[in-house]
Amino acid sequence: MTVLRTLSLIGLLIMVIITSSCSKSDRAWGDAKKTNSVEAYLAFERSFPESPNVKEAEEAIRLLEIGLLKEKVKAFLNGDTKNNFISTINGIPFKEKDQNSSNGMMLFGTSNIRIQSTFQNQETGKRFSIFYQPKPNQMIESIDSITPDEGVQIDFLNGHKYTYGQGKWNRTDKQK
Repeated sequence: MTVLRTLSLIGLLIMVIITSSCSKSDRAWGDAKKTNSVEAYLAFERSFPESPNVKEAEEAIRLLEIGLLKEKVKAFLNGDTKNNFISTINGIPFKEKDQNSSNGMMLFGTSNIRIQSTFQNQETGKRFSIFYQPKPNQMIESIDSITPDEGVQIDFLNGHKYTYGQGKWNRTDKQK
C-alpha cells in the first residue's frame, strides 16, 4: 500500500510540474502576443525554445520587422538616424557621414514626380530599388514600393538578417 501511495504521489507531482510548465509557457505566449513587439517575441523564444509557438513567434518577428521596412528605409534616407534600424542593404553599409542630420540626405528630383533609387551591390550585381514621392526639399515623403532582386539581403542593427526569395523576406540569421 505504501509503494502504491508513493507511486501515486510521484505521478501526481509529475502532472503538477507538467501542467505548471505548460501554463507558464501559455501565459508567456499570451503576454508576447498582447505586447506584439519584436522584443517580447524574442524573450518568449529564449524562455521557451521548445514551445510549439516558437514558429509562430518567428513569423511574428518577421512580419513586424519587414512590415516597418518602408518607414525605416525612409527614416534612414531622410537622415533620421534615431529611427534607423538597418545596418546594410544588399551588402552596402549605411554610414551616418553620408547624411545631413539637419536636412536629411539630398536626393535628386522634384516634388511632382515619382523617383526610383537603386542600391546595387557591385560584386553580385543584385539590386534593391525603391520608388518614392519626394517633398519639395528633396526628402522622401513616402515610399510607394520596394523592389529587391532575388537574393538581396538586409541586415538590421539587432543582428537579424533577411534575404529576399520566392516573393518574400525570409529571416536567415537563425541556426537551424
